[in-house]
Amino acid sequence: DLVGREVLTYLDGKARDLRDVARKLGHISGFDPAREVAALQAKGLVFQEGERYLNLVLAKEPPRMTRHE
Repeated sequence: DLVGREVLTYLDGKARDLRDVARKLGHISGFDPAREVAALQAKGLVFQEGERYLNLVLAKEPPRMTRHE
């Protein structure tokens, strides 16, 4: 869903609390940051530490590991 993607994008790279999410995405009609983050957390897409949340989804496939011998 588009709102979920917006939340994940906002939580990418820097942990933020629900107030930050509400400020950034409050323009979306009917947006409930607690409900949206909880739904993403239930899917294992968001990490929580205290009151802050961080996106766990990689935007693209990570580079292949090379083996040096």
